[in-house]
Parts: sequence; C-alpha cells; structure tokens
Amino acid sequence: MVRSVTPDISNVSRIDYSNRILPPVGHISPVNGSIYGNIPRVPVVHSECSGHFVADGIYLPDGRSCVVLDPATGEKTGAIALPDDINGTWSNIVVADDQLVGSSGKHVVCINRRTGKLLWKHECPKTVGSVAVGGDKVLCADLVVRKRDQPEPEDVKTYALDAATGKLLWEAPGAAVVRYGESHDVVVNSRGVYRAKDGSKIWSGGGGAPITADKLLGGNADGFHARDLLTGEKSGKPLKWNRRGCTRLRAGANLLTTRFQGNAAYVDLATGDITSIWNVRAACSNNLFPANGVLNIPNLSGGCTCNYIPMSQAFVPSSVMK
Repeated sequence: MVRSVTPDISNVSRIDYSNRILPPVGHISPVNGSIYGNIPRVPVVHSECSGHFVADGIYLPDGRSCVVLDPATGEKTGAIALPDDINGTWSNIVVADDQLVGSSGKHVVCINRRTGKLLWKHECPKTVGSVAVGGDKVLCADLVVRKRDQPEPEDVKTYALDAATGKLLWEAPGAAVVRYGESHDVVVNSRGVYRAKDGSKIWSGGGGAPITADKLLGGNADGFHARDLLTGEKSGKPLKWNRRGCTRLRAGANLLTTRFQGNAAYVDLATGDITSIWNVRAACSNNLFPANGVLNIPNLSGGCTCNYIPMSQAFVPSSVMK
C-alpha cells in the first residue's frame, strides 16, 4: 500500500465516501495530503452525536439544529430544526435519499432534507440509543445504560418503522447498536439476527459485533470468529491478538481495523494477516476508516502523552498509483 501523510490536524471528524477526510478546518486529499476548502468549526453538543456525510452535504448536529455544509467549500448551506413540540437535541443522524432521520429522547424524527418538511415522527417507549436505515425501514433500538460486566436489561427492544410513514412494523427483543445488512436484508442487534421484512429471528446471538457483506465477526475487541450471517455457523479459525488499548473494531468489506500491541492496525479478512502501522495511535473511538479503497487515519492523538506520531495518514493500494 502507498500512504500519504499530513501534519497534525486537531479534532478531525470523519470521512465521506468520495475519499475525502473531512476535518473542521478543511478537506485533505488522501493521495497527496493537500488541504483544500474551509470547513468552519461547528460546536457539537456531545461527542456521541456524530454527523452523516453524503456526496452533496455534510450533516452535523448542533443542539436542536442540524447544520448542513457544502462538501466542496465547507460553507454552511442550511440548518434543519427539530419540531417545536419535541424537546431535546438531535442525535443518531442518518441521511437516506431525501430523508434526514434522527432521534431526540424517545422520538424518532424523519424530515425531508431538501425542504425541511416534517414527514413523520414516532415516539418509542424508551430513549432511543441507536438508529439505522435500510430496506425501506427505519430501525431504532432502546438506549442501554449499564455498568461494565452487567447484562443487558431484559425489557429493551429494537423497533422497525416504515421509512415512508413511520408506522411501527415489528419489534424484537434486544438493543445495543442496531445494524442493517443490505446483502441479505437482515437486522442485527444484541440478541440475534432477524429478517428485516417481518422481524422473525433467524438465529440467536449477534451482540455488538461488526458485520460485512455475509459475515458477522463475533467475539470481542481483541479477536473474532467469523460467522455466517444467515446461519450463525462459524467459519475458519478464530483470530486473536494483543490489542493493548481501548480501540473498538470497525469492519469494511475487506478489512477490519483495530489496535495491535498499542499501534493502529488492520486485519485482512481474506487471509487473517495483521498489519501494524507502527507508532500511530488508534483512538478509543477507532479513527481507522476503510472506504472506497482508501484507508483513512485522521490523527486523534490530542491529549496523549505517549510518543505517537501526531499526523494524519491515508493509504491506497499501490496499484492505483501512477
């Protein structure tokens, strides 16, 4: 792989799927590290309210308003407010086609992102902890608050809503981070894998494990054993490593990113080979983003007193370089 390196850029947010790292101060080309554009710093209410980036807009929660930025210039192009009768702030923002979906407390809200018109809102029994969109459905799961090593409460649930109307279609036990698998039209939560069309359980398990096109990478932050997404059957050998840190797993179609012996690293899902990126810090929230053939690693070592190199990097396959 070939890498591009940039100087330290603090408070980097995320990348989009046109292969641009999107920090609050500008765009960084993953090929040559050059900075272009100027994105103003937008105060985010709390760190869990991350934004959603699509080709024609950057959507960032800012209290009761969702700020919209132009990806090419960083200029603010609009803001979408929560309905007046819903208290709280934007959270769990997802953009799907012309819909902006998010949550605020117990409510799930769907707004036309072009016009700002409220399409529907749905009140759940508990505070919403995560939201996913897929298969013409909006999926939301109860917020789970528990101490470490305590089991998930028995009464938490995941709900499937009609994306066009907000009508409740089905509900299933379990919560955690709800995920949608497009390749097989399935929903994964803490207690199982379900058919998205009707909520019927395919197999028990799931947890918070990452999913790829046809696999669920079950295990923990220090290893995994791949399972067939439709049957739960294990395939291949389990893989474990010494993480030495708190980075959670993130999976793409071909790579799983993690921390290995304290350094940023990625796992080739086809071979199980682990490649360590020495002296580069993998953040607790995981700052290693595989997308469209680019592995972006924005620097998130601010406040760290260890001797990691404070820089942002991007890796591309050597075959694409001229």
